Amino acid sequence: MVHTVETRELIRSSLKNAAIYRFLADESADPVQIRDFERLQEVQTEIAMRLSKSISSDIAEHRIGRFSISMALFKLATKVFNSARISGFLRGHFRRTLSTSSDEFLRRDLRSEAVESMDLLNRLSQETSSEGEHVEHGSLATRSGALRAAVLGLNDGLVSNTTLTLGVAAGASDPGIVALAGVAGLVGGALSMAAGEYVSVVSQREFNENLVRWERVELLLWHEEEEAELVEILQAKGLSLDESKSAATRIMSNPDTALDMHVREELGIDLEDLGGSPTVAAISSLVAFAGGAFVPLLPYLIGLGGTTSTIISACASALALLAVGGSLGWLAGSGKIYGALRMLAVGLVAGAITYGLGLLVGQQIG
Repeated sequence: MVHTVETRELIRSSLKNAAIYRFLADESADPVQIRDFERLQEVQTEIAMRLSKSISSDIAEHRIGRFSISMALFKLATKVFNSARISGFLRGHFRRTLSTSSDEFLRRDLRSEAVESMDLLNRLSQETSSEGEHVEHGSLATRSGALRAAVLGLNDGLVSNTTLTLGVAAGASDPGIVALAGVAGLVGGALSMAAGEYVSVVSQREFNENLVRWERVELLLWHEEEEAELVEILQAKGLSLDESKSAATRIMSNPDTALDMHVREELGIDLEDLGGSPTVAAISSLVAFAGGAFVPLLPYLIGLGGTTSTIISACASALALLAVGGSLGWLAGSGKIYGALRMLAVGLVAGAITYGLGLLVGQQIG
């Protein structure tokens, strides 16, 4: 029953695609585009007919109506965007269809039709390689781990709240106002950093998961091409041609191993860690930001005088900047002294600018 529902959805989608390709063929003045769109219409109609036959259904039951909101919106879009952009949109839509329904295409023996449709859309959207082969889509995925979030959070908290307290202290004589502004900066900044980090990591994970799903589709539908790419990868690692072919054949014989190998080598993605934990990254960012933001705020919280608090806050922040910069320089291998001085210089410039602006504004409203 589940397969039947999925098949019916694919039938309707294929018929709608066929209608769109027919429309584009009629609108185009380019003979090559007309030929490709007409062929896409034929392939999508063939897919719909084969799928309909597989569930003993009359294809007429799935015909789309004469009026379709989605078709109307699509026709409107063709008045705004060029043919390549429209084809790129259609290519993305069909790619998502394959990502979610590749098993159904294989089960219904529609591999060649799926591949031909994708190749035609690649060409129409100018996404083919110079050799006309199918294109790898994706980029190297960057990890968003707790360490990166903590480092960014600590640095942002320290610099932002140091400049905030300096700016307010320059324009207000009451330490309580500075303390209130600093606490607000700490809480607001920490929550903002945590929320931003959480969304960032979740988005990165979703992006990586989509790339992995598509790689799985490519392994299913373009098995020979993917095996050839793996041979090239292994050769680049120092294996001979014969060794590479033998190893690639063994790897490709196991779908899970093949998927893991391809996403690691082509996309730089680790299937065990698709981008880190968003919760851990958010908590790390929040705690680190709060810790960094607390340093310049401490003298005001313990009740020291205005000028004394400002001096102690600036000195404490400078020491913290030196410590953070030196630690980062040591971890990165660029040198502890260089890293410490660079971080201090950045903090001093930011603090000086903010303090100057605070003085200026304080004089105007004082």
